[in-house]
Amino acid sequence: MHFELEAFLGRYQFPWMIAVLVLLLVLETYRPLVRERRGRLVRGLRHGGLFLLGLGVFGFIIVLTNTLAVSAAEHHFGLLNRVSLPGPVHVVLGLLVLDLGSYGRHVLSHKVPLLWRLYRVHHSDPELDVTTLFRFHPLESLLVLLGQLVTVVAFGVPVLALLLYAVLNLTSELLQHANLRLPARVDRWLSWVFTSPGMHHVHHSRHVEQTDTHYAALFA
Repeated sequence: MHFELEAFLGRYQFPWMIAVLVLLLVLETYRPLVRERRGRLVRGLRHGGLFLLGLGVFGFIIVLTNTLAVSAAEHHFGLLNRVSLPGPVHVVLGLLVLDLGSYGRHVLSHKVPLLWRLYRVHHSDPELDVTTLFRFHPLESLLVLLGQLVTVVAFGVPVLALLLYAVLNLTSELLQHANLRLPARVDRWLSWVFTSPGMHHVHHSRHVEQTDTHYAALFA
């Protein structure tokens, strides 16, 4: 069963990202959190250009990470493969490990001056919207993917967890950055389990005491 799910997620991951991105772009138009924003198309193209700049290298690392996850399962290396676990437990722990790794990298990106010089490209966006998710220095994106690769190898994260995390985290991060006015109740409900847009918008504040909070990626 999980092989079919892996194949499904691998096949439809990119179309899902495009569908969510387009949906949020439309919702931003009709239900914006901040109105009267100018140059939206130009900003979106710039952010997309930054993303495309490193796409070839990123794609190679993503494929390599998936390959290493398969190898970890086959050869039983990585901490999670050292113990006998039911499949669903293995996947859930893999999701938590990946999210903890994202949290750690996020903290380091704020606290280590050299890393912050790269990461502040993302935080320097004067107007937050869904395309801000793609506003990263190519070296920062490379470091993130390499960090995830190390996490996968060290912990033996299963392929299904890796694919699920990619879909869930990407959906969450697109929503987190969207210039979208959500009902306060919905944002509060989301924040019980996931990083909500309200939480992440505070993180993008111009005030350091607010920026240095809410480092969570997917799970709150």
